[in-house]
Amino acid sequence: MGLLRSIFAVPEEDIIEATDDASLVERSGGQVALVSGEKTNIKLTSPEDIILAEAILLARSDDRSGDYRAVGREVRN
Repeated sequence: MGLLRSIFAVPEEDIIEATDDASLVERSGGQVALVSGEKTNIKLTSPEDIILAEAILLARSDDRSGDYRAVGREVRN
């Protein structure tokens, strides 16, 4: 957590211009590495991402009656 605390201890305009934590790490002189992971480990940044996440959760569910709809979003059956 020390690294994240230090990279966020910059002027707010620097943080606003950053696209993600990795860009802040690189800007502070740190190195970012890519690692293999599960393709369904997605970043939720748009309404469409929520729909994809719901589909992933439903596909993983053994009980197809589970309700994984996003709170506050109208879903039509």
